[in-house]
Amino acid sequence: MQEAPANEVASPGTQRNGAIDVSVTNEAGLPADPQPVEPGPAVGEAATSSASDTSTTSECPENVRALLDTAPLVISCEDESLWSIRGRLALPRQSAFIELLVYLGAARLQAPEPLDPWPGVAVDTLLDEVWTPRARDPQNRESGQTWLRKSLKRSQEELATAAGGLSGEIVVGGQLLRLNTTTIASDVEVFLTALARAKAARGADRIAAAEEALAKRVSGLLLNVPRERVLVGRTIEIYRWLDLPHWERAAGRLEALGREAAVQLGRAYRDGGRYDAAMVLYGQLLGEVPHDRRVQEGLLLAARGTGDCTQLSQVWQQVRAYLDGETDIELHSMYERLMSETRAVGAAVGGR
Repeated sequence: MQEAPANEVASPGTQRNGAIDVSVTNEAGLPADPQPVEPGPAVGEAATSSASDTSTTSECPENVRALLDTAPLVISCEDESLWSIRGRLALPRQSAFIELLVYLGAARLQAPEPLDPWPGVAVDTLLDEVWTPRARDPQNRESGQTWLRKSLKRSQEELATAAGGLSGEIVVGGQLLRLNTTTIASDVEVFLTALARAKAARGADRIAAAEEALAKRVSGLLLNVPRERVLVGRTIEIYRWLDLPHWERAAGRLEALGREAAVQLGRAYRDGGRYDAAMVLYGQLLGEVPHDRRVQEGLLLAARGTGDCTQLSQVWQQVRAYLDGETDIELHSMYERLMSETRAVGAAVGGR
């Protein structure tokens, strides 16, 4: 993604208290036909939704198809794919616009409490992390604001064309920017919202809410996505912000929250008496994170819930195998206590 050439930065654009006005309808300060913000097709070349530019909805992943029920567009921060009910979309200036959408779609992970309501990412932060690394003059903040405003305007236009029309803006906000969830759904944001709902659920709603959160789990940020694009004979590096320490931590946080969703469902299954389902889920988690105490204890408690000593013994051996036989005293004591309780209950039932 390149900074707009100097002859494009003719005016600072509309601002409100130092914030960028991203409204598409208030662009009087721009030329009628702005130049592209990075090398690509001619300005007049509109985005299309032809068969060559889209895949069919039959190829749409199940998790994306579910999100399309909530918004006309979906951006996947896992693989940078962009979808509408027409299928997967491709844009002329793919790297610039998709990078902005992915950044905004994943930025909630930077919040101190990502499960709480999120107001958006600061314009200055976005410019520092997305625009500045490749800007010709990083100190020229006016140029960065113009680049952002033009990029958002063009993405709105091209997405509206590719999707067959949009009723709302893609990005909203002033000093804080975020995706407009009624127009475009981010898989990361939807997952975080679902997990927050699952953690707050009580009673009969717990299992359904936890199942929904786990179904919306995002495996990671931009997994196996190329970090370079070749445009007009030049190689352009993108997604540099992923290498920043706080974004590396954010990627780890997303993985941890995915496991948290599974743990939440396992606990809900246990508390709801669905011990076999809990054992299956905890068994899968044990393969992913064998040293997670929540998983070890959850699996043992689920086996205890079945009232079957053989089942509990088998689970214990499974845990020990994943830990190469090196279980600590506390976990071993828990197993012995659960086995004693299971035998006692079995004996009491048999004596009736």
